[in-house]
Amino acid sequence: MTQPGHSGPTHCSVAPKVSVILCGYNQVAYLNDAVASVLSQTYRNIELIVVDNGSTDGSQAVARAHQDEPRVRLLLQERNDAITKRLNEAIALSSGEYVSVLYADDFYLPHKLERQVQEFSNLSPEFGVVYSPGYRIDAVSGRRWVEKSLKVSGFILKEMFVRQAEGFINPISPLIRRECLIDYPFHEDLFIEGESIFWRIAMKYQFRYLDEPLSVMREHAGNRGKAIKLNAQMVLTLFEKLSREPEFPPELLTDLDRFCGNCMGAFGWLGIRVAADPRWARTCLMSAIRRQPKQLTRPRTLVGLALSTLPPRAVRTFNRVLNAVGDRKETIAFREDYT
Repeated sequence: MTQPGHSGPTHCSVAPKVSVILCGYNQVAYLNDAVASVLSQTYRNIELIVVDNGSTDGSQAVARAHQDEPRVRLLLQERNDAITKRLNEAIALSSGEYVSVLYADDFYLPHKLERQVQEFSNLSPEFGVVYSPGYRIDAVSGRRWVEKSLKVSGFILKEMFVRQAEGFINPISPLIRRECLIDYPFHEDLFIEGESIFWRIAMKYQFRYLDEPLSVMREHAGNRGKAIKLNAQMVLTLFEKLSREPEFPPELLTDLDRFCGNCMGAFGWLGIRVAADPRWARTCLMSAIRRQPKQLTRPRTLVGLALSTLPPRAVRTFNRVLNAVGDRKETIAFREDYT
């Protein structure tokens, strides 16, 4: 795979501007915390673009309370639309050299932007992303833990596929060169794209891993990650789109297909554990096996297949028992849709 080359690191005598795009929908309970976490950053040269995606819970009134802050811009929409579209609209209006995305139910730690801009100052322009691990905090129990993260620097596209078990790139942790998001805008035909945007960015740009948790994602019943059926379909669509990208290295197609198999296996298990929908779970697990026959050697796949033959009531009973004896950190919940 031919990679772009650049000469040594660049330095700037003026602190570069960072555009933080804060996107929310009906998350009024958390919005002020998210805004405060940006405005209280130790790095001061920022603009905060608050995007409300048609909330009906009072979020827009909370957002307007910040409109006199010189660093804040408001994009308050009348109706709910694809998050990908809202992010692209905000990116088009942004003026920072770097962009950081935040969702209204999450927040940044105070040194997040300062640490990442500092890291960028020592990197050449071929580096498009500085990313870090992040905390998760359960909104009900208050339990907090560091989420698993990929810990690789350089051209990391292959590692994203073959080292999936080590973790993923937290969608709110990265600081991104704005040009990356101009080269690779979000897919507006999908409602949400999440961390998969980094698969495309990684086709062209290098990544730098910074081993310090700098962001916090709240775990609660309203997380869009709980809409596992929609997420599974979205992931399949994203894999198909990625495989057709002109810049995608053909030698990685096998790795991509295995990665897809792993993802469908994980969705199948969630179909048992979260949705308690054995028929849908079985469909996912069979898809995983077709893409990666090695799935049949994995205990979770075999247990999931066995459970998928049971009626939903029996699956719910199994889940209640496992939840009672297990040590789950996060809230267990299922959503049918994103809104």
